[in-house]
Amino acid sequence: EAEGIGASTFVADPRRPGAWTIVDRAAASPAGSPRGYAVTLGSFATTQVLPDEHPFVRAMPFSKYHLAVTAHHDHERRLTSPYVQYDGEEASGAQDLDRFLSDGESLLDADLVAWIAVGREHVVREEGPP
Repeated sequence: EAEGIGASTFVADPRRPGAWTIVDRAAASPAGSPRGYAVTLGSFATTQVLPDEHPFVRAMPFSKYHLAVTAHHDHERRLTSPYVQYDGEEASGAQDLDRFLSDGESLLDADLVAWIAVGREHVVREEGPP
């Protein structure tokens, strides 16, 4: 019922693509099934291979995860900004998924946020640079 870092959050294993269901046990559909969402990750295009202490990973800790689930908080609105990739600094405040995952909160019967990374590779081509 409670999994992942600190036994309170969920982090998908990138070596095992699959499907996960997030449901509201207190709300039912007309058919009597719990209302919720299904998240299916059929394959992972990329996996972070840099060590946790690498400056890129410290600046963008979300890059270590394909799917992470945390309890909702109004102050945790996003994992990154358009500027973090250019400043080379460590993530702080609202830009730190590691901090979101380490708070020890239960996910049961809570409003949840599924942080889903969509990895893609940018292949540089001759016509790409300005």
